[in-house]
Amino acid sequence: MSHTKRRKQALIKADGSKSSISLEPEFWSALKEIAHEQGTNATALVRQVDTFAQINLTSAVRVFVLQHFKAKLKHSSRTGSHEPPREAAPYQVE
Repeated sequence: MSHTKRRKQALIKADGSKSSISLEPEFWSALKEIAHEQGTNATALVRQVDTFAQINLTSAVRVFVLQHFKAKLKHSSRTGSHEPPREAAPYQVE
């Protein structure tokens, strides 16, 4: 099955304009998990990513999700804790 057919699309309104993002179900699930950890929702996180994004929004959200879980894994390996780090690293593409 094509990855394109599996993607789910959403319209996000940020700063008065609408952006469309298309993510695989696994990324939507991960984004919702991050949102739950941070006491917010997926739409708010996407808006936050959009303020820092220097690449297209869909790619920026994928990078955000990856960076979140990499930071969580690094924190876990240092502390033995499975809780997310207290302060999330700001979104950035290296």
